Amino acid sequence: MDDQLKAIRIRGKIEGFLFGIVSRLDTQFDESVWQSHYGSVMLYCSFPLYRKERAPDTNKAAYITGRFDHETDESTMDHDIPFPETTPGAIVFEDGIAAIRTDRGEGYIIELSNREFLTVSHLVGCLFTTLRNADPKSKNG
Repeated sequence: MDDQLKAIRIRGKIEGFLFGIVSRLDTQFDESVWQSHYGSVMLYCSFPLYRKERAPDTNKAAYITGRFDHETDESTMDHDIPFPETTPGAIVFEDGIAAIRTDRGEGYIIELSNREFLTVSHLVGCLFTTLRNADPKSKNG
């Protein structure tokens, strides 16, 4: 299977897993929890992610700004970022908190169980491995 297609399938598994969790919970988006994660490391983010200085000036409610540390392979969310309103997706922070926007526009904040977090962590590891394999610059030779 082509690595790009494999990466898409893994992202689908992560999103489906997270959307499945929120579909069976009675929870809502909590702005204070979102704000408490400003500056936090994101394990996974499916929203468009830009460095603040390169972010488009339009539709600021459709993306996240942050920075990526190439030495640690970590993405950190900037401060004062609105939770995307117009784009479905998910963010999982390293402390197990997940922020999810469904395709129906509903927002959720959930705390993943240890088992759920380990499942997402494993899938994210598979995703990064697949993306590295797909990048010709990361291959030896």
